[in-house]
Amino acid sequence: MEFLLTTFCYWNSLLEILIMEPKMITEDQILAAFEEAGHEYLDMDDIVETKETLDDFKVSAQTWSECAEIHDKEYSGFKSVEFGGVQVNPGQPRYALTVIDFGKTRYAYKI
Repeated sequence: MEFLLTTFCYWNSLLEILIMEPKMITEDQILAAFEEAGHEYLDMDDIVETKETLDDFKVSAQTWSECAEIHDKEYSGFKSVEFGGVQVNPGQPRYALTVIDFGKTRYAYKI
């Protein structure tokens, strides 16, 4: 009987993990990941939330006027992509862009 109870509890816990929403990411975790990426002294007003995936950004980069480099990285356990020398349209200034994936949403910061 104890074996059945233990097995039931194990499968019940596993099921909860699989169907539950992922834990909410805190602002502190978001800012810590950007700090690890070398972007210190940011607050949430400096970064932009986006629903686009990292792959969406990579596909979009192919249509930009210029994108000198693309690097897959990981900060604080979250996948990210860094873009260097980005110029979306001719004549616009170039900048660097960091996009970090926090599960349901991504956050981006451009320099």
